[in-house]
Amino acid sequence: MKPLLIFDIDGTLNETIHIYAPAVYDCIELMRSEGIKVKDVDEGTIASFLGLNYKEMWQSFMPDLEDELTERYAVNIGSGMINNLKSGMARLYPGVTEVLDALKEDGYRMVLLSNCKKAYMEAFTKHFGLEKYFDGFYDCESYHYISKAEIFEIIKKDNKLYEKFILAGDRYGDISFADGVNTMSAGCLYGYGSTSETDCADIRVDNAGELYEAIKALTDRLEVNSYLVSCRLCARGCGINRLEKKGACGVDGQIYLSRAALHYYEEPCISGENGSGAIFFSGCNMKCIYCQNRDISRGRHGKAVTTQRLCEIFFELKAKGAENINLVTPTMYIPQICVAIRNAKEQGFNLPFIYNCGGYESVEALRLLDGLIDVYLPDFKYMNEETADKYSKSPEYPGYAKAALREMIRQTGPVCFDDREMIKKGVIVRHLCLPGHKEESKSIIKYLSDNYKEDIYLSIMSQYTPSEEMKTAGIDRLDEKLDFDDYEEILDYAIGLGIENAYIQEEDVADESFIPAFDYEGV
Repeated sequence: MKPLLIFDIDGTLNETIHIYAPAVYDCIELMRSEGIKVKDVDEGTIASFLGLNYKEMWQSFMPDLEDELTERYAVNIGSGMINNLKSGMARLYPGVTEVLDALKEDGYRMVLLSNCKKAYMEAFTKHFGLEKYFDGFYDCESYHYISKAEIFEIIKKDNKLYEKFILAGDRYGDISFADGVNTMSAGCLYGYGSTSETDCADIRVDNAGELYEAIKALTDRLEVNSYLVSCRLCARGCGINRLEKKGACGVDGQIYLSRAALHYYEEPCISGENGSGAIFFSGCNMKCIYCQNRDISRGRHGKAVTTQRLCEIFFELKAKGAENINLVTPTMYIPQICVAIRNAKEQGFNLPFIYNCGGYESVEALRLLDGLIDVYLPDFKYMNEETADKYSKSPEYPGYAKAALREMIRQTGPVCFDDREMIKKGVIVRHLCLPGHKEESKSIIKYLSDNYKEDIYLSIMSQYTPSEEMKTAGIDRLDEKLDFDDYEEILDYAIGLGIENAYIQEEDVADESFIPAFDYEGV
């Protein structure tokens, strides 16, 4: 469900100075005619009163005026504003009507919340025909001039189905109250508050026409945050609030990238002639002791970007000739990736998206990607829980990998290639053969053959290369390269099972480096 939108009126929707200043000046003339000394005020000072309720306005303007007179002159200004409005002096900010039309079409519900009096709100909404946009009208007079924060509690009670809200306003009172009730806000710099009054806004806009995109961006952020506040995006399900600290994956709630460039070392149907548009994310939910991308997988390397920037990178890679968009180690960022892909598709983006992961996935999180990901490229690392625990601290890996694979195949269906033999849909399962574990490799291949032979392609890899740390760690045979005789035995086993849809590697491939420079290229 989309959040409920709460709009201030003056300085947010209504360019109120055009009806307010004349009403104030007329009131000053009346006061002077009745023998009251009133200081001269310029339009800037009058504009600073907008956003205050009438008691606050008079306390600022003439604090020593008797209460009875304050009430009478406040009514005079209010009547003057309504008369000016009805006479055609009022105007909405440019773009307001278009923004409200677009938000209504997108299915948002909206309410008005203002420090104004009831008669003014009614006249304002009727004059501009705003009843068709707004489902609730909350003026301070009707609630005896309690604070906006207190009226917000009434709004919540009146809209019990809503748990998320976004407020648009121009004054410190709007933005600070939203911050105080943990509600996102769009600060309107074009209104009557100073720039500093919107410092704590979640997003700031320079003109009313930007409100639509600002609200969409805040809606996306709310969606993302709902998954990060108690993170269960990967199979570890750490439950950490990644809005405040790093999860088990090593990263917090921001997106961190290490590289976004053309990559030529994937399977031929992915890299093609032009290269795959590989985006390397930082962090990892696996804890593989033999990891060769340790700097980025442990979250120690990465530049923070927004979902908007991620979307821009998709288009930049396409412009460079990328065959596809290859999201490498993306598990921790599924909500942000969903937002970026949806935004890209709305703009006509048409390259396939590839989800390149370690296989230790949550089925519930993968379902968020349904209809957005074209190709899944998961690892299937282990069949034995003991191996998974010893090498990756994830004894539950086999069960999660099997369940994730079923979900991936459900989403994409069988593998589909175009006339250039580039993959457009489907699942390719990678398996990196580890030294001393050929029997486990065989059991993985048999499982995949028995269950998905016709539905997937395999990529059986021999490229294991021990890191410097593994060369001295003395853990099993991880200090050496894979014996190629063992690899050929594994391949013969696969052939014996009747597997034909598979990619294999040459004997000297372990001498090559498939690891690019994580130098923030394209980020």
